[in-house]
Amino acid sequence: LITKSANQGFRHAQFALGNEYYNGINVEKDFTKSFSFFYEAAIKHLPDAQYNLGLLHINGRGTPIDIARGFTWILKAANNGFALAQHAMGDAVKDGFYFDKNEKTSVEWYLKSASQNLAKSELAIGNAYSMGSGLIKDENHALLWWRKAALQNYAPAQIKLATALRNGIGGTVNLGNSYFWLLLAGNNGDLSISKSAKDQINDIEKIINPEFRISV
Repeated sequence: LITKSANQGFRHAQFALGNEYYNGINVEKDFTKSFSFFYEAAIKHLPDAQYNLGLLHINGRGTPIDIARGFTWILKAANNGFALAQHAMGDAVKDGFYFDKNEKTSVEWYLKSASQNLAKSELAIGNAYSMGSGLIKDENHALLWWRKAALQNYAPAQIKLATALRNGIGGTVNLGNSYFWLLLAGNNGDLSISKSAKDQINDIEKIINPEFRISV
């Protein structure tokens, strides 16, 4: 039914098939077919498809590597309000990848995606405040943004927040809160995140009384 709908030009069905061929769900994995379906949806102005098509160009999947064309599509998706594309633009501009490096413009892109509650953009804004990168350095604002992302159960932000609370970023050491966020991050399932969390948990358990370990 999805294929019939896609063949009739329905862009959301074309996008769905693009994902299925990319991931090998219900069909044999085929990047070339994935590219074709994403392209059909992208030219119909579907931002999700524009973003995915851009990534295929950049990574050379289903098509030769073409960084310029890839970012053309990602920029289209970002300008169409797609949060992941806006975050990708923030990363590219921050790192000077393809675009000229511009920390202020990078933050502007992150703010656009963070306004749609994209946790990794909230983390990035917190990092920018922490380092004074594109923003005036402000550790308290950094904590606020890291907490926003952590509350969405985004493990990298939970680790960042926990480390900041443990080290007194923003002016106050709070080992109980740090321990709390580390426990949440450690149960994320990501092995690298879990190891980082458990290492810090072990350190805190050596110096904090049990009754103060879990505090909000």
